[in-house]
Amino acid sequence: MRVWVLRVAIAAVLLAASVALWPLLPLVGMVRDDLLLERIVVAVALDWRDFGATRAMRRLQVELDRGGIGPQVQDGDCGLRTLLDGTRQVRCAWDVVIEHELFDARWPVAFTSVAEIDPDGRLGP
Repeated sequence: MRVWVLRVAIAAVLLAASVALWPLLPLVGMVRDDLLLERIVVAVALDWRDFGATRAMRRLQVELDRGGIGPQVQDGDCGLRTLLDGTRQVRCAWDVVIEHELFDARWPVAFTSVAEIDPDGRLGP
């Protein structure tokens, strides 16, 4: 009898945890997208260094469209810019709000991926 009670208690705890964590499941996909963007910005920065801004911008668009990045990352969230010291920077920054109705809570989550090519052509953060 005690084994049966223990199994029911474990099942109830697992069910409650699943219900509480279910709204956070999309965060897993967002973290995956952020990891993909980390690789994409590096590839685009290297293209910019080696082939120019036009090719880098084209690569960025292709990677965003075909790279499996979710719809929460828009084309306008990523871009190329040259800083005052001549450093070329590829940056993607986006944010979302995770809502949890059960707890009546909202959590803003921001992601940023940056790759830089210094004036000497070296890849930086």
